[in-house]
Amino acid sequence: MIIRIAKSVSIAVKVAVISFDRAFNEGEDIDRILGYTDELTGLLNLKAFERDRQKAGQEYALVLIDVDNFKEINDIFGHAFGDAVLKRLGQILSFVASFCGKAYRLHGDEFSLIIQKQEANRICSEIEEHVRTEDALSISQGVVLIEKEKIPFEKLFRLADDALYQSKNRGKGITTIMPVCR
Repeated sequence: MIIRIAKSVSIAVKVAVISFDRAFNEGEDIDRILGYTDELTGLLNLKAFERDRQKAGQEYALVLIDVDNFKEINDIFGHAFGDAVLKRLGQILSFVASFCGKAYRLHGDEFSLIIQKQEANRICSEIEEHVRTEDALSISQGVVLIEKEKIPFEKLFRLADDALYQSKNRGKGITTIMPVCR
């Protein structure tokens, strides 16, 4: 009995390795294979965000992004339209962040970027421009800039979240950048 179980496990492991190897060699995305990709937007997901935040580097910017009035968009135009909005925003974020960082869909209409600190102003402006002109949407952004010293990520996330809600409270469609954290 134990020998049969051992053979079954051995066969299962070999099949998994061969499948993974074949998928990797055929150019499939490793993050998708490992479950780090959001199915709707194609961006990295919360699981990948949790993984990547550990190795973000010493100087970077954490950006939180939220679609303004998303509930109303879903209520008025339906969930299929809301999904299309999220997909389009995902495309914009993926394109804009690809040169200097990574884009994530955390959940619902909440997105995040981990990007090079010196690119934060340019990236946020570019995102706003794409969203406003191409898609007539409004987004709010909260940014915290991080320098060399290690600060617990949970604190940085709270600061970025506070900046995001300052943007929302000041009228939405705004980017709030917190002073550099040391």
